[in-house]
Amino acid sequence: MNISKSFLCLFFAVFQLHSMIIPDTMNLVDSDICPRAQGTWNKEWCWDWARIDTDDIVFPKDFLWGTGTSAYQVEGDCTNNNWSELENQTKEDGTPFLPKKSGKACDHWNRYKEDIQLMKNIGLDAYRFSIEWSKVEPEEGKFDEAALQHYADVCDELQRQGIEPVVGLHHYTDPIWFVQKGGFEKEENIENYVTFAQKVFEKLKDKARIWITFNSPDAYAIKGYMQAMMPPFKKDWQLMGLVFKNVLEAHVRTYQALKTGLRHMHVHKVDPFVQYV
Repeated sequence: MNISKSFLCLFFAVFQLHSMIIPDTMNLVDSDICPRAQGTWNKEWCWDWARIDTDDIVFPKDFLWGTGTSAYQVEGDCTNNNWSELENQTKEDGTPFLPKKSGKACDHWNRYKEDIQLMKNIGLDAYRFSIEWSKVEPEEGKFDEAALQHYADVCDELQRQGIEPVVGLHHYTDPIWFVQKGGFEKEENIENYVTFAQKVFEKLKDKARIWITFNSPDAYAIKGYMQAMMPPFKKDWQLMGLVFKNVLEAHVRTYQALKTGLRHMHVHKVDPFVQYV
């Protein structure tokens, strides 16, 4: 495996570039000042509210106030992906990979109408949810129309309640069959993801105008393949770089596929550096 030094340098250059554009109302603080700060660096950018005039904050009329979930966190019965596969497995030292099992979670799959009503009750006007790839395509090339219709029903209910559907195509989990063939460690597997994305898009393109290809693609690569903090719990710098490259390539190919003939669609990837800044 050969990941060029230039790629890794580019990766860290992007990180530093984001750091350079921090507003002057933010400070780099220690974790005892900013509760969210954690990790190796033990520092994080936080808003300095002592210097911000909250009476001078104005949001645009079209600003969306929303919430977000991942399918594995809330739907329940996510039993065919790389996270669920590790729920019953242990590390070499005998500790579990994932101490808690998702099980029924919040049962959002069955209770989405109740959950959407709660969103409406507190004044939200956008909901970012993820499509569970392993439910839509439980086997390679075999798509579950009932699962696709479920997500169409979710979009319909959101629209009925006046809430903007924001569709996330990938939020950390991969189908077991995709992992078994190498997942994003192999460039040739990118086409599997693009095909899945196109299938979902064909079903929901008239119901949602905002699409997200990957949630936190850098976290997916870094935490999964360098820090061993989440599946597949690997520690390999070069493999991390390769996976990150392939995920970004998958984003580009998916973006191009979804935007073809539908230029009004908003297709993004969610970058956590942008989120936190």
